[in-house]
Amino acid sequence: MNMLLVKHFPVRNLKFFKKNLLKTHYWMGNSAGLTYAILALSVMFPAGERFFIQSVKKARFKPEAKLDIDLQRQITNFMVQEAIHTREHMYFNRFNQINEIHMAELEQKTEEAIQFLSQWVSNISSKCGISTQESDLLITVALEHCTATIAAKFLKFKKFNELIQDPEISRFWVWHAIEEIEHKSVAFELLEKISKDSYKFNFIRCITYLFSLTGLSLCYGYCLMNLLVKDNKINYLNALNDIYQYSLSPSKGILFASFSDFFAFLKPNFHPNEIDHEELLAIWKEKIKLDVSDLT
Repeated sequence: MNMLLVKHFPVRNLKFFKKNLLKTHYWMGNSAGLTYAILALSVMFPAGERFFIQSVKKARFKPEAKLDIDLQRQITNFMVQEAIHTREHMYFNRFNQINEIHMAELEQKTEEAIQFLSQWVSNISSKCGISTQESDLLITVALEHCTATIAAKFLKFKKFNELIQDPEISRFWVWHAIEEIEHKSVAFELLEKISKDSYKFNFIRCITYLFSLTGLSLCYGYCLMNLLVKDNKINYLNALNDIYQYSLSPSKGILFASFSDFFAFLKPNFHPNEIDHEELLAIWKEKIKLDVSDLT
């Protein structure tokens, strides 16, 4: 099933965190648990975004896709958006100064985890006649769906996003969430273009998604626990309770609310644009005045 791409999205060269380092240690609802939960996500982004860029870059000029001018324009904007995300998350990770050396170490661990996942999926996919180039794109498609899903729930859950006490950090995460949703279907559209056997690719797409979701969860858990244990000033029970309440609890957990969208990916004819986020994007672009003066 082919669906239209999301409306053309722009490149915004926003730059954050040029001022002094944060003075508020726990800027997420005064909670160590929630602050580290967001930081653990942030340390994973640089390696992840670079992988997404490279996987799309390697596949974009395959014969089935290179003449699609509209798709090629979307891919270019996707790559630039992801490059800016990488730069800004690296600034953000240093800006927090929880432990600069440790943050860099976790970024490197994420890099190693992604390369391990890439090799593992490649070994399995090769038995079905799928190249490493294609299997890396399958991983990107899987993880892009995860990030877009979480981004949408972040924007929808006001009780969560309003906990961010620093206005610049708040705008930073809203901006990133908006752009993840804007380009959510680009890698998927490229995959559809280059897929010759839709049945085989659908099967491998679902298997890759389950592997990628598992790998993402394990890597995130590793980063989060490493950040928590480095802070000997916190009450660990309170921190873990805060994380549970805003991630997995039925009443206000972002991940709990995301489960149906996460597993919608496994439907045989799934397409990211089946989940309509246009109204949500419009509300938040207006709220933070995005696109008024941010375009490159």
